[in-house]
Amino acid sequence: ILFYAVFTVAMCINYRYRSFLCALIFLASSVGFQLYYNGSFTFSSQVSPDMAVTHWWQAWIKLISNTICMEFILGMMLAELIVRQKLPELNPQIRRILQVGLVLAFATALMIGPQPFGLHGGFWLAAAIMSITVMLGYRTESGHNRTLIFFGDISYSLYLIH
Repeated sequence: ILFYAVFTVAMCINYRYRSFLCALIFLASSVGFQLYYNGSFTFSSQVSPDMAVTHWWQAWIKLISNTICMEFILGMMLAELIVRQKLPELNPQIRRILQVGLVLAFATALMIGPQPFGLHGGFWLAAAIMSITVMLGYRTESGHNRTLIFFGDISYSLYLIH
């Protein structure tokens, strides 16, 4: 809910730059609240403000200051690249390199197993997999993959119930 509330505020401020404003709000909150409550900042998603939650709003502070929001920021930036049509056209050689990279990234994920969230955990591998998948799917001439379309159609529902 917090992500959607922040995104809505960002849209109300400036619709064109909503993703960038949302990212700025999350980054500023993360750095600011960690510095205020902890005296230092870390990108680890296992760290949140060192405070006892005695009021309902303090739970929101702990949540918005956690760097797990970096995954949301990556998703927003990838979406902006697609919406603004800023991704490059891929020649067959680059497409093949990305396909090999995607297979290697998946193999690495399977070998290392579950990782903690955030920049000190599985973020970078997930970022590589998502970015490569988006680039390979952007302006493809090979038609649509029904399986990927199905997973895309149900992904939001799965996200809401997990």
